[in-house]
Amino acid sequence: MGLDPGGFARPPQQKHRSLNSALRNLVLEDGPARVTRPFPYRWAWLLDNPVRALLLSPRTLIDRLPLLPHHSVLEVGPGSGFYSLELARRVPDGHLQLLDVQDEMLAEARRKLTRHGITNAGFSVADAGLPLPFLPERFDLALLVAVLGEIPDPGTGVEVLATVLKPGGIFGGSRTRAGSRSHPIPSTARAG
Repeated sequence: MGLDPGGFARPPQQKHRSLNSALRNLVLEDGPARVTRPFPYRWAWLLDNPVRALLLSPRTLIDRLPLLPHHSVLEVGPGSGFYSLELARRVPDGHLQLLDVQDEMLAEARRKLTRHGITNAGFSVADAGLPLPFLPERFDLALLVAVLGEIPDPGTGVEVLATVLKPGGIFGGSRTRAGSRSHPIPSTARAG
């Protein structure tokens, strides 16, 4: 797996077999503090707390992404849509697909996007650790913000997500919880 100039991981353009073990080691280093279940819907109101923008605002995050207006973006675990509104606005000629394991969270995100007149978004209920309901090589970018630790088998989740990225597509992720560490992608996960 190589890195683009912005530091985002690019999946190999071949089959994604070797990616699993390298990324499994990468994401499991956080140890017992890692959460393996989705953020509870009953606390969804916390996701839209304005203080959260002090950690990583939607504009700051999306400014870091190499998005073009026609791109197709998969946002995994969007919760109530904190980043979704800005993402959809940045791809006006493209498409934003929100994927969450919780239908209630997607319904909340749909209400938010509809309220702001967003029409270029779709919504899918699915588990990111299982085969996804999308054609292979469908998306230019897959984005997970503070979600990877909620996937029971993050290595498999990343491998599954890589299959729906176009060749040269970008896998972007961010962890915003206190005390999390960042790790470089091991050279064994990089393609030639």
